[in-house]
Amino acid sequence: MQILYAFAVIATLIFAVYLYWRVFLQPHLQIPIRSFAVHDLVERPSLTSASDITVNQFLGFIEEAKAAGLRFVGLDDFLSSTDHRDILLTFDDGLESIYKYAFPILMKNRIPAVVFMLDAYEGEAASWDYRSSARVHLSAPQIEEMSASGLVTFGNHSATHPDLTRVSRDRLTSEVQTSTDKHRTAFSYPFDRFNEDVISAVKHAGYMSGFCLLSGRPSLWRDDFARPRFPLNRFDNRFTFRIKLRGGKLMWLEVVKSRIIGKFAPFTYDWQGRP
Repeated sequence: MQILYAFAVIATLIFAVYLYWRVFLQPHLQIPIRSFAVHDLVERPSLTSASDITVNQFLGFIEEAKAAGLRFVGLDDFLSSTDHRDILLTFDDGLESIYKYAFPILMKNRIPAVVFMLDAYEGEAASWDYRSSARVHLSAPQIEEMSASGLVTFGNHSATHPDLTRVSRDRLTSEVQTSTDKHRTAFSYPFDRFNEDVISAVKHAGYMSGFCLLSGRPSLWRDDFARPRFPLNRFDNRFTFRIKLRGGKLMWLEVVKSRIIGKFAPFTYDWQGRP
């Protein structure tokens, strides 16, 4: 009886894994992921966030991309490119660490990038976040300097970083239409939370494209307004960077890891006790 019970448990687990593969994971692996997202750069690893990466990790990612023969291109070139070697580097949240740590590296290596901003927090502390930290958003002079370099373009990440799937229709409209810069043509979904209503609002606001991470239904990824990105995080190293950049049989591990981390992101919004 115990042997039969153990066999039933093992068979159930195998079937569950197979079902997850067929229904949830396999569709994710059928769509090429050629863009990458960074949130916050730090000098040392943080124990309070999975989304931070260190400066040395960031440098390692760039070196691995070059070793793989890939080319960093700007937003417009990426959207129109059919060459699998062209990749896009993006930054969510628009934190000052981008200017302090990433921008000098981008300038030195002539790497274009897109920064998705939070309009309501320009030059202000990141009080929307669950962490009590001294993190500050990019200021107007920093944005101007980065834009003048010709390497960095700016998109929108909403006004205040809410979960857009849980706000009223009026607030959804105001969150995606607050851009003070009419040249911002791309939008990145906060917490990687979006659905058909959110995509419709972004389209109606006049954006030309939208970016997500690896959450949501892969069927939405076929739309120009749900272009998937691999997040770069504190659990990455040279080996995982190579997988994300080159693909291969182990790609599914990175997809699963990214989706698990992404599932916890909205809890940072709930942490603040906001609806």
